[in-house]
This record gives sequence, structure tokens and C-alpha cells, in this order.
Amino acid sequence: MYDYQSLSTLINFIDASENDNTNVVEDAQKAISEYFYSKAADRNIKKYPEWDVARTDPQTKLLKARRELLQAQDELDAKRTEYNEKRQYMDQQ
Repeated sequence: MYDYQSLSTLINFIDASENDNTNVVEDAQKAISEYFYSKAADRNIKKYPEWDVARTDPQTKLLKARRELLQAQDELDAKRTEYNEKRQYMDQQ
């Protein structure tokens, strides 16, 4: 029914687990928590059908480019005002 090799491996495994019971319990608890965490993460992943993607026509590309340009201009304006404030502070000293 069982061959000698598999039985000896099983006995060695049981002996090792009896000698180190605390690690087995901690590892089992960790494995269970990781299992439930992975199952919860799988439920949170949204899978969209292939047809449910944004279009890539020129008008969409233009809107994206304008949005990026406006964002860059806002960042530049913020840096300019920060520079002016720092310059005034440095001039006062």
C-alpha cells in the first residue's frame, strides 16, 4: 500500500513537527490569515470586459493632452509663487 520511502518521509515530518510545535502553530495561523487576505483581494479586483475600454480616437487624445497641459501649468504656477515667496524672504534678510 505505502512504500518505505513515503512512510519514512511522513515519519520524519511528524517527528519534526512534534519537536517544533510552536512554529507550526504560528505558521498555520499566518497561512490561514494570508489565505483569507488573498481571497478578499480576489473579490476586490474588478474585471472589465474587453469592450469596456476607453476609446483612442483623436478627440480623446486631444482632451488628454489638454488635461496634462493644464496640470503642468498649475504646477508651474505653484512653483512660481513659491519662488517669489522665497525670493522675498531672502531679500528681507
